[in-house]
Amino acid sequence: MALKKQQSAVNATKVHDTSKDDTGEEDEKAWLLVEWFSTAEKPKETRFTSERDALEAFKASSSAKKQLVRPNMTCAETIE
Repeated sequence: MALKKQQSAVNATKVHDTSKDDTGEEDEKAWLLVEWFSTAEKPKETRFTSERDALEAFKASSSAKKQLVRPNMTCAETIE
């Protein structure tokens, strides 16, 4: 139950899930979490407004390969 509450809090701060659109618009102030669930699929990209929420989502992600990118486009965390 505590895990469900934590996931709800993280999801509430999500800025934009770009995994299903190709508009090319990006929020330069957002943290970016990129998750590869399968090599056959495009990676899922999720943007967050706060570092804390982005780090929590990165840690909670079940993806075997994931990357967290800072707003200045430098890599903060990677798991491959």
